[in-house]
Amino acid sequence: MKPKLIIVSIAIAAMVTSAMAEEPDSVYIMPFAETHNTGRSGMKLKWSSDGENWEMLCDGRTVIRSDWGSWKTMINPCIERTARW
Repeated sequence: MKPKLIIVSIAIAAMVTSAMAEEPDSVYIMPFAETHNTGRSGMKLKWSSDGENWEMLCDGRTVIRSDWGSWKTMINPCIERTARW
């Protein structure tokens, strides 16, 4: 699972950097799952430099899908900051 997260993190950083005209020193990243399909589409991401105006990452495509249980849903995805490894 860690290699996938590393690849996703690198891809997110590259997309955010290339998508911004003015490069701030930090941005907000918000994970979410669409409710119209009961979370079956997986986790998607939005980013914002000011916390008010949000833009989709990955052209709105799913970043991570759930493979847990028979439902395969992702209801409230979250990203947590942990100690560096």
